[in-house]
Amino acid sequence: MGLVLLAHAGESVRNAICAGPLPACTPTTITDGTALGRCVVRVGREGHALVHGMLTEGWGGLSVPVRDSRGAVVAAVGEVGRVDLVQPVRLLPHVRATAEAITRSIHPNGWRDAEVGT
Repeated sequence: MGLVLLAHAGESVRNAICAGPLPACTPTTITDGTALGRCVVRVGREGHALVHGMLTEGWGGLSVPVRDSRGAVVAAVGEVGRVDLVQPVRLLPHVRATAEAITRSIHPNGWRDAEVGT
């Protein structure tokens, strides 16, 4: 989910993160800022992030953005599981549908107005 959020963050945030340091959690963790920059561009273009073993060996995840009523990315939703269970062809439509349902439920005036019923 972090890659989705980073793909939609401001340029200054992306630059600061990509400048490092980028510690390795596993052998497949992206530790090069240029490679991370290319990755987040791809995530932004494709509309989802798919990772295998980047944080924990044998585990992967698939995530998509959640948008507010204006289309701005405000969160991410995803699925995490054993790498063999993270199957984008099967799971991506469901993860996207969940994100779209959350997006539709966001109050157009923000959460503070929604809590007081306006």
